[in-house]
Amino acid sequence: MARRTLANINPDLTMSRFQTLDYQVADNLNQERLIARLTTLFGILALVLASVGLYGLTAYSVARRISEMESAWR
Repeated sequence: MARRTLANINPDLTMSRFQTLDYQVADNLNQERLIARLTTLFGILALVLASVGLYGLTAYSVARRISEMESAWR
């Protein structure tokens, strides 16, 4: 019906795709959503790596201190 109405208004007008505004907005935001999801994923990965690194550094430091205290008590 909409195609027929537009053809009656201007027969030279060609339409390649006919979509609702909601679909057009969602289609235009797909790339931004993908970039936001990838950024979130890399942020979480960086947080996990930093946490593992801090845990390892703390565990190493505590292990050295314990051996220092054990040797001091002997």
